[in-house]
Amino acid sequence: MSSPPTGFAGPLQGAPPVARPSRIHGGRLMHRGQHGIERLAQKLLPMRRHFSPALLLALSTLAAPASAQVNDEPWYAGGAIGWTQVSNVYRVSANATPNDDQLRSATLLAGAQLRLGRQRLKLDARASQNDYRRNRDLRHLAYNGSAAWDWVLGSRLSGSLSTGAQRSLAPFNPGNAPVTTEKNIERSERVRLYARYGLVGLWSVDGAIGANRRDYSVALYDPYDYRQRSADLGLRWQPGAELNLRLGLREARGSYPRFRRLAGGEYQADRFTRQDVDASLWWTPSPQNQLNLRLSHGRSEHSEAGARDYKGNSGRLEWLWSPSARLQFQTVLSRDSGDDSRQIDLGQFGSIGSVSSRVYNSLQWQAAYALTAKLTLDASLGQTERELTDLLGASSRTGKDRTRTASLGARWAFDRKGSLGCQWATDRRRGAAEFSLPYEAESVGCSVQYMLR
Repeated sequence: MSSPPTGFAGPLQGAPPVARPSRIHGGRLMHRGQHGIERLAQKLLPMRRHFSPALLLALSTLAAPASAQVNDEPWYAGGAIGWTQVSNVYRVSANATPNDDQLRSATLLAGAQLRLGRQRLKLDARASQNDYRRNRDLRHLAYNGSAAWDWVLGSRLSGSLSTGAQRSLAPFNPGNAPVTTEKNIERSERVRLYARYGLVGLWSVDGAIGANRRDYSVALYDPYDYRQRSADLGLRWQPGAELNLRLGLREARGSYPRFRRLAGGEYQADRFTRQDVDASLWWTPSPQNQLNLRLSHGRSEHSEAGARDYKGNSGRLEWLWSPSARLQFQTVLSRDSGDDSRQIDLGQFGSIGSVSSRVYNSLQWQAAYALTAKLTLDASLGQTERELTDLLGASSRTGKDRTRTASLGARWAFDRKGSLGCQWATDRRRGAAEFSLPYEAESVGCSVQYMLR
């Protein structure tokens, strides 16, 4: 589903997914939680006349670890160091050998944007060195970089061209995938072109084409290497700044090129196609409320993993609410199927955690409170339920699992360029052991970040 052209600054994830309960290092839970606060900041900053300076500083501070360039600074550069105590690095069951560890991270980040009339070029980059005290073989370098060109031609045509690359440690025990304690590096690349053309009156047409890929370093994960090409086209009606409606079509074609290894050593690919019809709404009924809704109906078909085929309804509802100038809430309810549909929807790479899920339902809640002009508190709760196929989706057997997450954090901006943040988080998974191994994990940590702008 295409969105209005706002440029591209994907989440700057650089820290290892094994520390995902800690948002301060950019792990998987941070991606779900911190990136949501970042989007909240980006959507509310244009409405800054309605909010206090304390809240705007709080939102920018919360978003800083994920994307340091929230405002329109011409450039930024900085660094961060962090420490996290993780109770269950490999996400193993309770009766397994204890594997708690301490993670130390050092991060460098930089970015710039150049405006040439109505055109804008934006660059973001982040690199993190991550070291473990006990599991030294997990030491790795992670990075995330992106580039985007927001372009305008004449009075009716505009759009954006974006690309990016990411390297990180793949999550351990993602559920319904091979369990390994070997260092598994995940690499991904993406490119997307979006365009919008204004028609007569309040109508416009927009669309996008894109491609992405994902690879793993461990041979055990060869069946999850991924390729995809996608396109969508829609008709949009915008009667005012507070309301935007869209009806669109989208299609994706892709494959898991090393889905199954044959006797002769060659690989058999699992090719898939997906088509969806989307009805979308962006509505701001008041300065304190914003609703984003997508309702979709579609089907997907796989050439080899028939158990992953799906036909039905999906959607996403997001509510942003600011009951006061200091307090912000974000609630997201979503239902979708499989990794391929989610990558179309978001235009960026998904986690292997849902690659074999036939259907998943998710509820995420976040809150940010500006206690003072320098001190911000945040919290999050989440639950995701998945319907799973077998490891390769080759049989009709299915199972279910449920993951619950929670976090509490505080961040202190000790001056205009630096901040200190601390975070506690937990996640727990329950489900059928033959499809998804249960586990419990907690983490606590702190980080210091300093930026030059």
